[in-house]
Order: sequence, then C-alpha cells, then structure tokens
Amino acid sequence: MKRLLLILSLALGAGLIALGIVQGSTGASTAGSSYNSSEFFFPPYPSGADRMGVAGKMIYYTTTLRAGWYADWTVNSNPSHPGGVEFAQTLLFNVNTPLTTCGGYRNPASDRAQITPVVEGAALIALLQANPGALWLIGNEPDSIYFGDPIMPEVYAQLYHEFYTFIKTNDPTAKVAMGAIVQPSPLRLEYLDKVLNRYQALYGEKLPTDLWNIHLYALPEVACNAGAGVPPGASSQHGWYPDPQAWAQTINPDVAVQSLRAMRQWMAERGERDKPLIITEFGQLIPDEPGDPGYPYLLNGILFTLEVSRDYLQGSLARFLTATDPQIGYPADGDRLVQLWAWYSLYDSFYGGDLMNTAGSFTVVGAAFAQIAASVYTPTIDLYAVPLATPAIPIGQADPITVALRAQVDNHGNAPALSVPVRLAQIDVASGAVLSEQNITLSQVVARYAGVQPQAGGEWLLSPPGLYTLTFEIDPAHTISQNARRSSQSLTYTVGWAADLALDPLSADQPSPFKWIEPITATITATIRNIGNYSSTAGVLRFSMPCVGLVCLNEATDVPGLAPGASIEISTALVLATPGYYAIAANVEFPGLDAHPENNSSSRAIVATQAQVYLPLVSRASP
Repeated sequence: MKRLLLILSLALGAGLIALGIVQGSTGASTAGSSYNSSEFFFPPYPSGADRMGVAGKMIYYTTTLRAGWYADWTVNSNPSHPGGVEFAQTLLFNVNTPLTTCGGYRNPASDRAQITPVVEGAALIALLQANPGALWLIGNEPDSIYFGDPIMPEVYAQLYHEFYTFIKTNDPTAKVAMGAIVQPSPLRLEYLDKVLNRYQALYGEKLPTDLWNIHLYALPEVACNAGAGVPPGASSQHGWYPDPQAWAQTINPDVAVQSLRAMRQWMAERGERDKPLIITEFGQLIPDEPGDPGYPYLLNGILFTLEVSRDYLQGSLARFLTATDPQIGYPADGDRLVQLWAWYSLYDSFYGGDLMNTAGSFTVVGAAFAQIAASVYTPTIDLYAVPLATPAIPIGQADPITVALRAQVDNHGNAPALSVPVRLAQIDVASGAVLSEQNITLSQVVARYAGVQPQAGGEWLLSPPGLYTLTFEIDPAHTISQNARRSSQSLTYTVGWAADLALDPLSADQPSPFKWIEPITATITATIRNIGNYSSTAGVLRFSMPCVGLVCLNEATDVPGLAPGASIEISTALVLATPGYYAIAANVEFPGLDAHPENNSSSRAIVATQAQVYLPLVSRASP
C-alpha cells in the first residue's frame, strides 16, 4: 500500500497407563494460533535481526533478507510468515469527507460518522479469534492529509477508545497501540498531545497503549506543500524544515536519531518511558533508480540514487542498534532509544529505497539490509507447551476414571531444537509422592512458523479418590540452551476428588460509605459454595475484624458438610457504634482436602463517615 507522504508534483514534478507421541503428522498445525505474536514486540530481543523489519507486501519478500517482522497496512486472519517473520495487524479507516483540502485532498474527519473502519463488529471478532494475542495498530498516519484518511485528533481519541476497548474485551491477550504519526516533529507531537488530552477529558483516564508506534521521516512541513504537510488542527502552517527544497535532512542518520530522542523525551515526560518504541516505516522516499517517476532528482546538490538510499539505511541501522540514553531510553532493553524498525519498502514503483526489484533479486539497498541482518542474527530457542487436551473430572463422577493430558510443543525462537526431552508425571497431592512418570524425547521442534510441531500426551487411571497433580514439563533438566526463554516450560493440573469450598464476596445491608448519625446494626452475609466434585466435611466459618473503638469481631459458626454444587449463607450482626472504617474478613475451614484453599477467604469494608452539620451564615450589619 502506497504511503502518500510526499507530494513530488508540487515541488519536484494411579498409574500412567498410556503415552502417545505424534511427530511430523500431516494436516495443518495448531501452532500458528498459539504463538501470541505480540510477544515478539516486547523484550527480550535475543536476536538483533528480529529488530529489523520491512514494510510492504510479502510477494516481494525473500527469506534471505532475514527480517524479523513486517507490516503491510492490512488486517489478516492468516498472515504469511516466510522465514518466521512476525506480523503486525494494522486496522485502517476510510474517511468520507469532501476533497477540498490543499486542492484535492480529503478534509480531516471531524465526526465519527465520517469514518468507516475496514473491519469492525463480528468480522473483527473473527479476526481476533483467528489471531489471539496479536499486536493491533489502530489506524495509520491519521495526522497526514496526503495519506488520504486524515482525522482530527479529538475524533481519533474517540476512535482509539472504541477499538482499543473492543479488541481488549474480545481478546484480553491482544496488544494494542495507536496508529503511527508521520514523524515525531513538534507539530505532530502536538497532535499526539491533543489526542491524549481529549482522551483524558472524555474517559477520565490516561490513554492506554501497550507500546508506541511512529513513522520516522524528516520531511518538510509546510501546509499544502511538498513533504509531510501539517497535521489536522495544527497550531501553525509551518513546522519542521520549512524550506520546501530542504531534502538533505531526509537522508541524514543523525537527524533520524535526533528525532528518536525527541520522541523518547516526549514519552518520558508523559510517564511512558517504560514501553517499547517501534518504527513501522522509515526509509528514503525520493525516487532513486531508472524507471521511477521523474528520475533522476538532484536536490541540495545530492543526486538521489540507490547508493544514497543504501548509505542512509546503513548509517541509520548502525545507530538504531546501539543508541542508548540512561534518562529516556527503554529500561527493559538496555535503555535503547528504539526497539524495532521497518524499512520502507520492500518494493514500490513510485518511491525510492526499494530492497527488492521486480526480478526478485536484491537492490544494493536490499543487499545492505541482508548483510546487516546476518551480522546481528543470533539463533534462538524458546520452547513452550500449548495444551490440547486437559484433564478434568465431572462433578458426580465416581472413581476410577481415566483422564488425559496432551500438549503441543511450540517454539518462539528462530532456530529448531533437536532431541527435546519431555516429562509427564502424576503426583499425589496429600503426600507429594511421585506416583508415576515417563520421559520421552521429541526428535525436533522446528522454529516459529516453520511447520507442524510435535505433540505428546498421556492418560492416567485415577484411583483411589483423592487429589492428583498431573504435569507436562519440557526439558526438565535444562539440557537445551534457551537464550530467548519467555514462556513457562510446564503445564500443571490438579485433578481428582476433593471438596472446594469458596467464599463469594461478603455482602452487607448497609451501603458504604454512609453518613453515621447514631449507632446502627449492619448484617454481614457470607455465601459458601462447594465448587469441587466431592462432598466436604463439616467445618467452621470465622468472621473477624480489628477493633474500631470498643467494637471488635471474632465469631465462629459451624458449617455443615456440603455436597458438590451446594451452598449456604451465614450472617452476623455488627453494631456500628461510632464512625470509622470497619474491615470485616471471613474465612472457612474444614478438615480434609481442599482443592483450592486460596478461595476460602473474603472481605468487606464499611465506611461510616461523620455526619457534618452546616450552620446558616448570619450576617449582621454594623450599627
């Protein structure tokens, strides 16, 4: 998709009873939906090549570029991952306004009704379900008149809230970020401030974002002139580099780093330093090779060629890989200024900086990209288990029963793992004794997105009644070097026959806070439920409260045995004799196994405030 950033025409023209293992099976792998791909964009970043992304369609991509990720300005239910490249989803918006800005460009949307998302509602839910844990960028260059879909910052704040909330509601594991601004100039940071301020005013909270995303250009900013123009609602018609012929800064790596520092400074001043900063586009936009429209361009004494684009790429990447700042850099990444970046573009018939040509081979720019990626590439392994079948015992099911645990072993890393040991075990909860175990070896776990991953599992006959822990553990002895480990290496399930008494949140017939006028009696009620699959024995419920003046609470009430699914309510009366903060706690105990003792407690606070008496103001005139 073309980035309409540059208007050249204006200025330039019991026992384990069975085990199974499946490797290299036919059919589609379930791994793709388990990768939680947004994790890729957050630390650690074990391979330098993973930081290096590309912007453009994968039809022009070759795995010898060794990029770590890409964005192509689309949402995709099944994005391609050649060579394991990760994908950033970009949700775009179409603006439906008259074409009267700057002689033929769309007016900025000033109302939500003027905006049509490329996907929303049920279709977006389907995309979220197909890509759980993905990274979603909400829009692209809403600050650009020339991109074609400009949005006023106050409206973008509403739009962002709408889609951030929708995505997080339907996939809490997703990561969400704002759409990229064209460049971190003062005028465009002003645009971001307007978005943040409007969001705070509308929703009473700070705008939430999981990371920050920008484009990194250094284009002139003059309203309706060549370059980036000025953002909607800008306070000035002139911004960065107002000379429309000042193009040397667009290929200056030092200017790029200065821009990163400006963005990081802005983030730090707004309490956003502890988040990644990614660049979803940067590059050299002036047409730079024969066949490009208007080639050749001689600007500021510079003849723009592929070699000029190559030099800019090499100089910028050298700085991006090493630039740090202990005051504004990202602490989780060694105080680096930027975490990931994507070069624009793989191929574009209009703009400069192509990595590939139509014959499918490298340009000199692409060759330089591949050389740098290879020099910082580190093989990484990051194994984790994806549950396929989990053990459970239905309520009322008598023993013995056979339960199954089956999992797939996946790999976030960019290199395969060979001879991967996996241990399955059954442990008696009461004694801690290992009742059975078996160790198996998977011949290979391929790199991320490289193919069908192996599966392993087992079945256990559980008897006699009791609680059992069943585990699936990868590489228990740590024989494989996992320099990129992010994920848990094991799955653990506690199953069997046991009561599980759980307390609902305590309720009270007295609101909190309330104005205390005189002593009043509040009724506190605890609801106890047996959510386990075995009857509980008789126990006791204890209400307690630290003393408030002379009022204390330490009361015990018998609780009868409860069958699975049964519940009981127990209440106590509390005299609120004085104003104060009454913190009531309840805890249920019973002899025998409790599947989850952590849910046996609950609490409630009642705040009794002192009633205030307001006397009328009496005015007396002077004699």
